[in-house]
Amino acid sequence: MLTPYKRQIAEFIGQNADIRVGSYVLTTDGRSSTYYFDTGAFGRGRQLVQAGRYLSSEIELRVPEEADALYGPPDKGIPLAIATAMQRDMSYIVKRQHVKSREGQKGFVIGCDIMPDMRVGFVDNVISLGGSIQSSINFLKELENNLKFPYAVVMVDRQEAVDGESAVEIFKKEYNIKVIPLLTITECMEAWKDKPEQNVPQNFLQAAAKHLLQYGTDEAKAEVERLMAV
Repeated sequence: MLTPYKRQIAEFIGQNADIRVGSYVLTTDGRSSTYYFDTGAFGRGRQLVQAGRYLSSEIELRVPEEADALYGPPDKGIPLAIATAMQRDMSYIVKRQHVKSREGQKGFVIGCDIMPDMRVGFVDNVISLGGSIQSSINFLKELENNLKFPYAVVMVDRQEAVDGESAVEIFKKEYNIKVIPLLTITECMEAWKDKPEQNVPQNFLQAAAKHLLQYGTDEAKAEVERLMAV
C-alpha cells in the first residue's frame, strides 16, 4: 500500500509533469513505449523547488554515503540536479551544450571543478534502461577517470526489464551504483487510479499497463494485474 508521503509525490507529479500516451521511442535507450513522462514541464520556480525538496529528502533518508557534487544528465536531469543541489547547498556539474575552445575540463562543464576521487551523485527525471546515466558516466570519466558514483536518485523508475531481468538491477550490478527512485511507475498508476490528476490522460493506466506487460519486470507485471483487476 502506498504511504501518504508517496501519494503526495504522485499528486505533485500528476499535477505538474508532462504525461502523454501514444507511440514513443525512449531517447537514450531506443525502446518503444506507449507512454511518455517528462518533468521538463516543471517550468516554474516553485515546481523545481518542490521537486528539489523531494529529491533532497530521499537522499537524506536513503543514502549512506554523500556525494561531493551532483550531476544531471542532459537535458531533463540538469534543472533537477541544480534544484537538489540548492536544497543541500552542494556543488553541481553541468555538461556544456557547446564545448568552449579553452583548455581543461572547464571547456566541457559548468559548475565545480572535477577532482580525482570525487564522488558524483546523479539526479534525473526517470530511469528506464539506464542509458542516460551510462552516457554521463562515460562523459565524466573522459574528464577525470578516477571518480566514484555512489548513487542515482530519480523521480520515477519505469520498471523496465531486459531478457526478463530488471534493467535497474542490471545497471546497479554493472556500475555498483545505488539507484533511488521517489516512485515506481506502478506506484504512480495506483495513486492516479485512486485519485486522477489534471495532467494524467484518462487512458494512461491502460497505456502504461500495455507497455509494462510487454517490457516490464515481473514485479511490475504482477502489480499491473493487481491494479487492473480491481
